[in-house]
Amino acid sequence: MTQPPVKRDDTDLLTTEQAAQLMGHSRPYVAMLIDANKLKGGSVSEVGHRRVPRSSVLAWIKKANKKNKAGDANYKAAALEAGMYDIPEVQVVRIIAKGKRRYQAKNCSP
Repeated sequence: MTQPPVKRDDTDLLTTEQAAQLMGHSRPYVAMLIDANKLKGGSVSEVGHRRVPRSSVLAWIKKANKKNKAGDANYKAAALEAGMYDIPEVQVVRIIAKGKRRYQAKNCSP
């Protein structure tokens, strides 16, 4: 027998497992966020069960996505500033190929 679909709203309380699935992180990570008050409204029962409002999880996801997008826009500028593009690509390819040959020689000898 299947249960009728439950209408969800932003006030639903989620378990750490449910929140982790929404956030794309591990359950212990979500528990740590609740314990550190990084997820607003998170609570811990007397026996240690954590719950967090869906709205807090959605707000965290939105904030994390904004942070990632801002970082994505600046990664190349930061890499240039750090000198990561100072070596020509042809030279990088040669270095990688040389490393592969060394690795194969070390690990494939009988």
